Amino acid sequence: MSFPRRSPRRIALELLDCIDQKAGGATKWDLIKVLGNESQFDHWVRDFLIEDRFVELVAESRYSLYRKTESGNLFINY
Repeated sequence: MSFPRRSPRRIALELLDCIDQKAGGATKWDLIKVLGNESQFDHWVRDFLIEDRFVELVAESRYSLYRKTESGNLFINY
């Protein structure tokens, strides 16, 4: 069974929505579940969302959380 391909905009919105659903701080595993694998995580989160400053990595106690920046909020509302 094949699934329809998601557009890049749809994928980015799903990632930012995931962060919102996790009270503003999603774990790496939360984002991998949206993308499917760690290779896609590296491509989307590290190479795009963090590099273009839509998302930031914040260390809290023993966890690392991904949070939206002000640019990320603007992207969602665009």
